[in-house]
This record gives sequence, C-alpha cells and structure tokens, in this order.
Amino acid sequence: EQSGQVVVINTYTGAQRIWRGGSLAGGYNFFRVASLSWTGGLRELAVLGEWCRAVDPNPGGEGCPRWERRAQLRAINPGGPGGGSVLDGRLLLRQAPRTYLAQALVSPDGSFITAMVLRGKIVGNPQISGSFPANLSVEQVSAATGRQLGVIYRRYLGDTSSESGPMSDPLTLIADATGSHVILNGGICNLHCSNEFNGWLDSGRLVPLQPAGFAHDEAAEAW
Repeated sequence: EQSGQVVVINTYTGAQRIWRGGSLAGGYNFFRVASLSWTGGLRELAVLGEWCRAVDPNPGGEGCPRWERRAQLRAINPGGPGGGSVLDGRLLLRQAPRTYLAQALVSPDGSFITAMVLRGKIVGNPQISGSFPANLSVEQVSAATGRQLGVIYRRYLGDTSSESGPMSDPLTLIADATGSHVILNGGICNLHCSNEFNGWLDSGRLVPLQPAGFAHDEAAEAW
C-alpha cells in the first residue's frame, strides 16, 4: 500500500495539483487522509492527515498502532500553484498525547472544529484483541485558540476487535452545510458485530439512522 495524497482537479481545464503528506519528525512518513472539510468561506480545504511509522510492509490507517500514529488537521489552499505538502498548510489541530484523533471537521466559517476523539484502554475479547481506545467523545474546539468549547456526545465502544462494511474509515463524522449537525457512523464492533451504530447527533443523543445494526454495508453518507 502506498501513502495517500490529495488531488485537486480544475474542472475547467483538467489540470491537477497534488498535495502529499510529507514526513513528521521521528520517521512518521506513511500518510493517509482521514477526513476533508471546506472552511474559510470555502476557500480552504481542511485535511485531517494521519502519519504512521509502523515497520509493517502494509501499514497505514486503522492498521497503524495507536503508539505509532500521529494526526494533524491542516488547512491548505487548493487553488495554490503546484500543490505541495499537507504539512505546509496552516495547523488547526494536533492529536494530543494519549488520545486518538479519529475525525476532525472545520465549520464553513472557520470558527470551530468538530472532532471525534478516542481515549482510554483498548478492549478486546479472549479470541481477538481490540484495535481502538474504548471511550469515544465528539467535541467542539475553537479553531482560533484550540480551546475546547464543549463535548456534544460520549459513547463507550467496548470491544473493538472487528470491523464491518466497506468503509475506508470505520469511524466517520459527516457534517451538514452549516457544520452544526453531524452524522456519526461506527463500523468497528465486537466479535459478533453487535455494537455498531449509525445516527445523527441531537442534544447529546444519537438518533438512529438506517442502515444500523449487524453488518451495515454503506460506503458513505451525506446530509
């Protein structure tokens, strides 16, 4: 598997600009894109990138151990000449120590970030070890200061030994046009995949959406 990249295509001319991950200090040079969102009055593209230094020949993404992974949210100018490295973009949010920054979206006006953060121990079962920290929270953070504005949802994931469906990311956030309302989708699950979830957040609760339950197979959702 090769590192990911962001390709910006001019819809009039077909010309392409490519943004690659670059390398973080410490040998974090395998890159993939976790989420994209428009911000700054739709003039900037916010890229949540994941960098891995796993020595596994097929690293990356959810296969990258938590202690071998770094994540940053950077804003790039997609119309800029020549592309470049995502790391040249404006830093909006950095994964904090002892956390797993799974998703991060910036509001269209650029004022706040909605982030999905995992914390705590990794829980598995006697047959298969878990893959993700068990405590999930969806938080809103000031894009200007990095200060937490509030936690809008919490969930205990429990056993995360399996994944279901064709999703490239087993945990996803999908925002509406205002950035204020989000869909939360969980395709990580226990041994029998009985703890998946899919819904939109309303006043701290998850309102279920279809499909939900065992082995949902949607590849993407949108408002």
